[in-house]
Amino acid sequence: MGNFIEKPEWIDPDEDGEFECDNCAYKSNNEEYLKSHQKSYHNDKTPFILYMCCQGSIDERNIFEQAVTVEYIDCTGPQAAFHDGDLQQFGNELVQCARDNDLKLYCIYRMYDPGLGLMINPYWLKGGLDAGVFTEYSIPDDVKANDDQE
Repeated sequence: MGNFIEKPEWIDPDEDGEFECDNCAYKSNNEEYLKSHQKSYHNDKTPFILYMCCQGSIDERNIFEQAVTVEYIDCTGPQAAFHDGDLQQFGNELVQCARDNDLKLYCIYRMYDPGLGLMINPYWLKGGLDAGVFTEYSIPDDVKANDDQE
């Protein structure tokens, strides 16, 4: 997950901000920043997906893709997006597949669909997790990839 777009000024909260989000702990001293936060993380228009990124590339990703019961949407390299569903079941299926095939996983999320290409900025992902909108599956150590993602 690379940085493809410059980090927007509104992304970081101001704990002493006068404008508070009604949906999470985000605060800002700039009302426009609050509006940007709410539009990005608290809307009912952006569909959710289940997302995974594995160590390796296409061959490894394809093994994971065939091991889950939820329907595939899009992929690129070691990343894949699937239709929204039960994150716990999805994660459990991926972990079992990793164990059965001696594979490793970087991350598993339920999050908004970032669009074609699955270009995900770390600041955007962290913002969604901090807002309580995105959810991360806790990958067990025995199948957790330890090196940095490309």
